[in-house]
Amino acid sequence: MEIDKNNLPQDPAELRGLLLKSLQEIELLKWRLRGAEEEAAAARYRQFGRKADFIDPKMVSLFNEAEGEATKDAPSDLESDEPKEIDIPGHKRKKRGKRKPIPEHIARVEHVHDLSAEDKVCKTLGCGCELKRIGEEVSENLDYIPAKLIAHRHIRPKYSCPMCQEGVRIAPKPAQPLPKSMAAPGLLAHIAVSKYTDSLPLHRLEAIFKRIGVDLSRTTMARWMIGISDVLDPVVKGLMAKALDGPIVQSDETTIQVLKQPGKAVGSDCYMWVVARRDLVAPAIVFNFDPSRSKAVPIDIFKNYKGFIQADGYSGYDAVGKREGIIRVGCWAHARRKFTDALKIAGDKADGTIAFAAVNWIKALYKVEHDAENMDAAARYLLRQEKSVPLLKDIRDWLDNVLPEVVKSSPTGKGLAYMNNEWEYLQNYVLDGAIDIDNNFAERAIRPFAIGRRNWMFADTPAGAQASARIYSIVESAKANGIDPYEYLKFLLTEIPRTTTASIDRFMPWNFANRHLN
Repeated sequence: MEIDKNNLPQDPAELRGLLLKSLQEIELLKWRLRGAEEEAAAARYRQFGRKADFIDPKMVSLFNEAEGEATKDAPSDLESDEPKEIDIPGHKRKKRGKRKPIPEHIARVEHVHDLSAEDKVCKTLGCGCELKRIGEEVSENLDYIPAKLIAHRHIRPKYSCPMCQEGVRIAPKPAQPLPKSMAAPGLLAHIAVSKYTDSLPLHRLEAIFKRIGVDLSRTTMARWMIGISDVLDPVVKGLMAKALDGPIVQSDETTIQVLKQPGKAVGSDCYMWVVARRDLVAPAIVFNFDPSRSKAVPIDIFKNYKGFIQADGYSGYDAVGKREGIIRVGCWAHARRKFTDALKIAGDKADGTIAFAAVNWIKALYKVEHDAENMDAAARYLLRQEKSVPLLKDIRDWLDNVLPEVVKSSPTGKGLAYMNNEWEYLQNYVLDGAIDIDNNFAERAIRPFAIGRRNWMFADTPAGAQASARIYSIVESAKANGIDPYEYLKFLLTEIPRTTTASIDRFMPWNFANRHLN
C-alpha cells in the first residue's frame, strides 16, 4: 500500500486506522521476507549442506519421536570394569561400573585354576598345616566359536524277500523344503536371516562360506531364497489375513529397483508396500511387492478391509480412505518431520520461527502420549479427550493464523500445507485409544528393508523381489512377536514340508512364541 505523505488524513481516527493497516502490512512483509530467506537457505542447504540427517544438539529436546529416541546414549551390554570417580565434597570415591551378566542360556565351560599341592600348605611360621577350602571366586568372560557346517547323511536300508525276490521296500525319504537341493532347513534359515535380518548381500555370504571351505555361489543361494519363499507363502497369506482382520492397520511403502522388469527400463523403481497390525497378542507385518505406486495398489490390498488405516499423506490412500467402513488416520511424525527439516536449515536462527512453534505444538501432543504409555486403550482414550482434543483445537486456530503469513514453497510453508491438507486425518487418532499417534510401527518394520537395500542395491527379477517380500514378512513378524527369526524360519522350513493337513494357525508366529504353554 502506497501512502501519500503530502495528503495524509486530518481526522485522528482515520489517521490511526491508516497507521495500523500500514503496520499490519509491514508485519506481513516481514513474514514473507523470512519465508523467502528460508527458501533461499533451503536451496543453499540442498546444494552445500551435509547430506546425512543432522539436528543441532541444542534442538534435540524439542523432539520425542522414535528416530530421536533411538539416538540416545544407552549403557553397553558389557560395561567397563574400570573404576569411575565420583566427586564428593572433601574427597573422591571410586565406584566400579556395573556389568551386565552373561545370559544364563549361554553354555558354560568350566576352567578350575587351583593352587599347586605345595601352595596348599600353610607357611606361616613353619605351621605346615594343610589349607582347607572355604569357598571360591567365579568370574566369566564371553568367547566365540566360529560357525561350522555339518552334513546330514540319510541312510535308508533296502529290503526284499529272499524267496519271492519281487519288490524292494525302503523307508520314505525325509521331507525337505527344497527336495532336489542339498540345503537343509538350518542352512536355508541362516542364509535368509543373514540377508533379510542382518542385511548381508549374497556375494558376501558366498565369501564367508568360501573361508570355511564350502563353495556356495550367490546364484544358487538366490534360487534357494525364491524356493523357500514358495514354501512360506501360506504363512504369509495367514499373516495378511490376520493383519486385515482389523480394526487398526498401518501402511507404508518404499522403493526397490528391479533390473529385469517387463515393460520398464532397466533399474526402474518398483515398490514394497507394508501392512502392519500392531497388536499386543498377535502382531503381523506383511510386505507386498508391486511395480507401481498407483492408488490401485492400496485399493487392491484393502479391498475387503473395514476399520482404521493409518498412513502418511501419500494421495494414493485417498480413494481407500473414502470407502464406506474405512477411517483414514494421519501420522504426526510425518507432519513434524516437515518442520524439523526447516529447523535444520535455520540452524542458530531456529528460535522464534513458525517451524519452532509447530514442533513445540506437536511436542505437546506427544507429551500426552508419553503420559499414556502404560495405560490401556480405554484409559488412553479418556486422557486424549481431556488433553489432546483441546490441544488439537488450539493447533488448528494457530494454523489458520499463520498459514497466510508464510511463503508456500518454503520448507515451513510446505510443513504448514501438509498439516492443513492432512488435518482431517491427523486428528482421527483420538477416536480410539488403541490407535497410535503416528505410523512409526510400520516405518520401523520397513526400515530393515531400506537398510538392506543399501547393501544389495536391487532385485534381479520380479520373482526375486516377491521372494524378498515374503521372507521379510516372516522375519519382521517374528521380531514383532519377540521370537528369534532363525529359530522360527528353521521351524517353518522343517515342519511345513512334513505337514499335509494341519491348520495354518499352528505356524503363526504368535503360536510359535507360545508353543511352550501348550
